[in-house]
Amino acid sequence: MLFDGLGFQPWQPPAIVGNVAEDGAAHAAGIEEGDRITAIDGESVVTFRDLQQIVRARPHETVTVELIRRNAGLSREVTLGSQELDGVVTGLLGVGISTASTDYWYLRKYAPFPAIGHAIERSWTSIAFTVRMLSRMLTGEVSIKNISGPINIAQYAGNSAAAGINAFLNFLALVSISLGVLNLLPIPILDGGQIVYQAIEGLKGSPLSEKAQLFGQKVGILALLLLMSFAFYNDIARIVG
Repeated sequence: MLFDGLGFQPWQPPAIVGNVAEDGAAHAAGIEEGDRITAIDGESVVTFRDLQQIVRARPHETVTVELIRRNAGLSREVTLGSQELDGVVTGLLGVGISTASTDYWYLRKYAPFPAIGHAIERSWTSIAFTVRMLSRMLTGEVSIKNISGPINIAQYAGNSAAAGINAFLNFLALVSISLGVLNLLPIPILDGGQIVYQAIEGLKGSPLSEKAQLFGQKVGILALLLLMSFAFYNDIARIVG
């Protein structure tokens, strides 16, 4: 529910077979380590969690398992085993999850023109996520402890740089988008505040008084100081903790 509310889902590993129990149903049917299971009795299997949920509901049943082995599609008839957990009998295939990182990661590449569309989509998704998080911090649904300052940003920059150029560029893009969203907040000394001033001037036909503008600037500086204080406090608290 938390991830649904934030607008994203946690990553799940694919249904790639790791270890195969010698006395299990998978071994008896000829399923091998490295096989990628794609369907069971016509039900699509994408993640290892999908595999677990389908198998658990079918103890002792004979099912058709579709899989990919070395880029070739295969099919196996498997009579599932069973196990009892807390008094409930569930199905058992007898395979473990793969721990090979190459099974989980790949580099997605696009041609120049399609890349523009995907870049716009990713940027819009990041903008919407940043706005959603800020609004939920204001309503108390998300803790302000998630605010990071220069210290934490520098640490993440170092970690992303160590992970490679792709991770580092993704991190820089995310920081740039976040700063862009913050700069458009309706705080007088930011660009968003200037937009508000111009909108008010357009509606009333004359600029705001110097007194009103000075007051707005004071409020804006105070708001930014409070935000920076929270950010530095969170950074120091993470280091000390």
